[in-house]
Amino acid sequence: MELYNQFKNLRPQPKGVLGRSTLYLMLLLCLGQLLGGALLIPTRAHAEDYAGLAGNEEIRSISDEYPDDLPMTEDKTIKMTFHRAAGEQIVLDISGTEGEFVVEGVLEDAPYTGRRTYTLTEDKVVIRGDITALDCKGNNLSTLEAIGGDQLIRIDCSGNQLKSLVIVNQSALTHLFCQRNYLLELEIVNSPNLQRIDCYENWIRGDFMTNLIRHLPARSTPGVLLAVNSLSPLPDKENTCFKNDVVLARSLGWIVKDYLAGENNGDGVPYAGNDPIYFPVTIAPTEHGRVWIDNPDPSRIQKDDAVVVHTEAEQGYELSELTANGKDIKRYPVFYISEPTRVEATFKLAGIYSVSLLPIEGKGEVFIEGAEDLTRVPAQTQLKVKCKPALGYRLSAVYAGNENITRICSFAVNEDTEVRVVFQEAQPYEDYIEIGRAFTGPLNLTIGQNMATVMPEVQGGKIREVHYDQMIIDAEENVIRISAMIEKFACPSVQANSLNVTHARLLIDLNCAQNDLDRLDLSGNQLLTKLSCEGNKLSQLDFTNCPKLRFVNVCRNQIAGNDMDRLISSLPVRTAEDQAQLIVVDESFPNEGNECLSEQVARAKAKGWQVYNYNGGEQDAQLYVGGENKNTRSVNSLSEGRLRCYPNPTGSDVTIEGAAPNTLIQLISPTGAAIYSGRTNLDGEARVYLVDFPAGEYILRIGKEVRVIIKR
Repeated sequence: MELYNQFKNLRPQPKGVLGRSTLYLMLLLCLGQLLGGALLIPTRAHAEDYAGLAGNEEIRSISDEYPDDLPMTEDKTIKMTFHRAAGEQIVLDISGTEGEFVVEGVLEDAPYTGRRTYTLTEDKVVIRGDITALDCKGNNLSTLEAIGGDQLIRIDCSGNQLKSLVIVNQSALTHLFCQRNYLLELEIVNSPNLQRIDCYENWIRGDFMTNLIRHLPARSTPGVLLAVNSLSPLPDKENTCFKNDVVLARSLGWIVKDYLAGENNGDGVPYAGNDPIYFPVTIAPTEHGRVWIDNPDPSRIQKDDAVVVHTEAEQGYELSELTANGKDIKRYPVFYISEPTRVEATFKLAGIYSVSLLPIEGKGEVFIEGAEDLTRVPAQTQLKVKCKPALGYRLSAVYAGNENITRICSFAVNEDTEVRVVFQEAQPYEDYIEIGRAFTGPLNLTIGQNMATVMPEVQGGKIREVHYDQMIIDAEENVIRISAMIEKFACPSVQANSLNVTHARLLIDLNCAQNDLDRLDLSGNQLLTKLSCEGNKLSQLDFTNCPKLRFVNVCRNQIAGNDMDRLISSLPVRTAEDQAQLIVVDESFPNEGNECLSEQVARAKAKGWQVYNYNGGEQDAQLYVGGENKNTRSVNSLSEGRLRCYPNPTGSDVTIEGAAPNTLIQLISPTGAAIYSGRTNLDGEARVYLVDFPAGEYILRIGKEVRVIIKR
């Protein structure tokens, strides 16, 4: 929260608004702090290059972290968040074919077409399927995300409180009206048919306006961008569009216009753009260090651009003060320029402090590393406290002064500091994990505990080193037992040939990827949420006792046929909001032994799971359809051609149109049983009756096509 409060005042913006590019900037600054002050800030020319910031280069297993970069959002999905609570009402005007889409998050049922008042069941609404137009203006919207679609032509979300608007892969979209909101930026990606955008009376300025224009689709006939309203009743709440932005827009076939309070019947008038405003930055002389900025010409920096201040102290000195026009920027040395600015820095002699170890409480050994002489430690030196409990004891607490550092066992020296370490007699654990290998020796593990203040108990080996949740164990036997209240356990690429987690009742996150496991029993892991077991020799998996599971990576194993059927059947039912993911194959891997057919994929989808082909890496992962040819296609490809199945959801029957004549039709129950078969007529049409079947999700197979039908 402190970091947020520092940054939300860097540039003029409404309270609580923080754009994505600003968040990238925050992330980069945080990394800079961790890296000892080295800062990386996106410039006007390269801001978009940081959107895919990838973190460190540490080699990890396929699923060492939650794979947030997978394509989580389904195609043909519009997600909206409101500043309204459950029970309050909104008004939506939706154009489309009834039965081709559904509205979630409201009390009312279909029909959904036309202008209707809806009652919220929560603060989020999702529209899934094909619509041609959406009018949601004046509803206190805070976010809107429209991902994928080939029918949506027009969006009007004006007059809300939007802080985030994302438009991606809308191939038919021609008109976007998002004026009178609180947008700091507007993200439009791969929407090639856009011809008019109204975005005046927002907060899109500087680099953010330039990036918006840079990503507009090139047009052969003029497109219209109503970027400003020079007669706005709130002149401080308005975009800025400079002359060079207008020139850039013109080169892409766009006319930038001024709304001018509705002039020309609301179409505005051509806008030449503002003359860029430049301000100088002056760096005051200083001693015992140097100060600089990256901008090529400090005397001429465009208004609203970010200015990053770098400092370097001489040996034996440290930065004491850093200000921009008197404002303290020492902690976060960046500002958005809005006036001539003077940067001043003061360096002082670096402090020398004493670090001492108080008498150890309990039994164990303690070592403090990071300085040769603990009686003379320079300021900001990072020290590590290594603790080895004696047999029968566990680490209970580590303090540096009054700060509890038990989880990290390290601290930066900023004053004379006393280190206190407490060991407690160990009580026997009931929870444990056993891991086996064909050899002994060092074993690198990640162990996250419910009680991080105590050390795990190890049988068959000794703990050599602990840092955060990373642990090195010297295994003295082929199978070792680790007893603790384990919530997270990671042992990727350690050549394990056995793993027993049935007694780890608190286990939430398990990563045993890239080993030699041919068996994995999860019957005792009812809290398990994430499983990464790719790259093993598994032929079976059963998730029956894992009701909280929402991420599974099983690619590069040997699961096929009936065993894959049983795996799919044992998956817990998830909702769309869970965004459950099943990575089932890696078609880039030549020895992939898993097989998942299209009907198996469809059954997983019917249970709320997105199914993926890993395709060699998280960045390249694709939604997987399966089927006889086992090709990976986008979910959109299921909807190509003329095939239609409606209404869906249904209470009685489903009509099929657009199929080939005499095509085999099969209806498959939620348990996987075929409960109806038939064929289309000579016109490629058929009707399937579900009136006698219970409510639920059914698989409708029409030749090689698959649809999920919801029976109410």
